[in-house]
Amino acid sequence: NAQPSAIFNVDAWGKSIAMARMVAANTKSRRILVASAPKTGSTFITGALERTYNLSRVSLTLLSARSYGHYQFGGGLRDHDVDELALITTAYIQNGYVAHHHMIGSPYLGKQCQLYGIVPIVTRRNLFDTFVSFDEHAMKLRGTGVDIPYLHFGLPEAWYDMEFEDRMEFVLDYHLGWYTRYYASWKLTEQENYVAPVWIDYEKDILGPKQALAEKLAAGVGGGEASIPA
Repeated sequence: NAQPSAIFNVDAWGKSIAMARMVAANTKSRRILVASAPKTGSTFITGALERTYNLSRVSLTLLSARSYGHYQFGGGLRDHDVDELALITTAYIQNGYVAHHHMIGSPYLGKQCQLYGIVPIVTRRNLFDTFVSFDEHAMKLRGTGVDIPYLHFGLPEAWYDMEFEDRMEFVLDYHLGWYTRYYASWKLTEQENYVAPVWIDYEKDILGPKQALAEKLAAGVGGGEASIPA
């Protein structure tokens, strides 16, 4: 069997990647990361941005042709680190892109946002409402083909048979730390001047007047006309 180096020129590939990275970092297009906690209105925000600015929806966590391909590869239980090849290739999308991930803030992510000109939008919501909404979402998945609570969400297989109070107690024990880390990580990343995220509050912005939300998003992402399409 031939060695990989005999089939593929690694040095040439490395030089090509370095050149592609330089070009991607030094060209401009609208690049948006909706970095959200689950059940905070982030899907709505992502769809509105996609339609308003005619953006492609992409994944930044792995090189994938599908915007949520990381779930197909079992990436639903990790804090989604951005993938360098995905950052490079998506930068070449002509009309720009929006990516939607449940992602923890970090100096590395902040530096990548600086390098590639990515605007992070960070969503937040009252935790108790968030957990109830999360439970409702998980319960609706029963019998849908995504009926794998642990593999997708870290939930026990007996989730559907548990009482509501027991499910809430589990969510508090299992997910409260993640939500706390999520919020604190983005606040600290902002305070250290790695990023200047657009903060979206569910109660004020998502449930409030849509025109005000549209104007806030347009100001944050450098958009022109502000609107939230139906």
